[in-house]
Amino acid sequence: WGFVMRQIASGAFFLFMLSACSSPNWTREIVDDGGGSGHVGANPSLSLYIDGSSQHMAVAYEDESTPRLKIKTRQGSSFNWNAFQTQTISNTGGRFPEVIRDPDGDIYVAFVDGGAPGGTAGPIVLASFDTGLGSPCPGFSDWDCETVSTPFNIDEPITAVYEDRGSKPHRIHIMWSSFPQEELWHAYRNVGSTTWNQLRVGGSIGNDDDAVDGDRPLSLINDGGGMRLLYTPDRGFQSASKVEINGLTSFGGWSVTTFKKFSPLSGTYDVLVNQIPTLSTLDTYWYARGGCSGDTIRISSETSLLGNGGTTLTPPVFDPSVFAACDPDLALDDNGFIYVATHRTFGNMLDVYRYNAGLGSWSGEKYTIIDNSADVTGLTPEIVFSPLSRELLTVYHDETNGTLKLATKAVP
Repeated sequence: WGFVMRQIASGAFFLFMLSACSSPNWTREIVDDGGGSGHVGANPSLSLYIDGSSQHMAVAYEDESTPRLKIKTRQGSSFNWNAFQTQTISNTGGRFPEVIRDPDGDIYVAFVDGGAPGGTAGPIVLASFDTGLGSPCPGFSDWDCETVSTPFNIDEPITAVYEDRGSKPHRIHIMWSSFPQEELWHAYRNVGSTTWNQLRVGGSIGNDDDAVDGDRPLSLINDGGGMRLLYTPDRGFQSASKVEINGLTSFGGWSVTTFKKFSPLSGTYDVLVNQIPTLSTLDTYWYARGGCSGDTIRISSETSLLGNGGTTLTPPVFDPSVFAACDPDLALDDNGFIYVATHRTFGNMLDVYRYNAGLGSWSGEKYTIIDNSADVTGLTPEIVFSPLSRELLTVYHDETNGTLKLATKAVP
């Protein structure tokens, strides 16, 4: 009887949460509705660049109705934002766009060429605005496209990073996982060059013996300089450990190390590096893990991605059977609060969790529903914090209405 009552109570709580309203503290707007006749906004990638008293937002996303690859840009200050400006990068489609910027704010967009979803083959392409590298993107001469790789089957987001190497030539890196083998690939070139170097992580091109299988690649520049690549082992890997790639060894390949403490297995995850000097007392690395099918969100911290030092935090947030968080994305404000935007698979809505890193606890407004205005919304969110306008910015896909949305909230 106690079990039955617990089940009834759990179900009642679940229904209550599904009926809860979107938070009035967040302002939501439609960025692109496809003209009312299409399906736009899938897999958005958000970048924010601040230059003195001005800030520049860029959102690249899929337009499946044409298909096209689009980008929306807008400028703002500490007081307001101008209207969005729309550009089409490619009129032959593009999937899983990833926006990166150089130190001057110039935009690069890496993507999988071709418009059809479902793991279809397509080359990896890098688009840049009027650089003269490569050739004009299909149908639009303002954007130049470079073919990075030969066609691969891709069904997971790719990742890209701009590496500022000081006095050495800067580099652009792009990583992806091929489907269904889950082979992890890496391509890079020096800025200004037209030559891409391509290799299989853990091995070399055409070498199957020492290749490292991988999925969901994620790259970052660590706080001490140098690039790191993390990924989830192949689904067939019977291993309880995460594999972490400890950078390039010149142009020859990757040095591979096993890193057991960061182990999301098949969950979705994001990693954030604390690069705010005033928050130096916080641990260097934060990562969030969500299980799309029935696991609650977890947030942890490490002082190093190369060892077992630091404190790991795995606090439960809510009942895992209710709050299944998928595709988490992290942001850090200048007061030391960690924000995790996720798509909740139960209820199909957009959530945000706030963790007080300074106190080491979930406190205050620790959980908020950003948007539950449609049957399925909040897919693949990306969140950033602007220290200039002191607001959180979150872009996401409303699948029910086929739109790209932006939600914002002022931060005290």
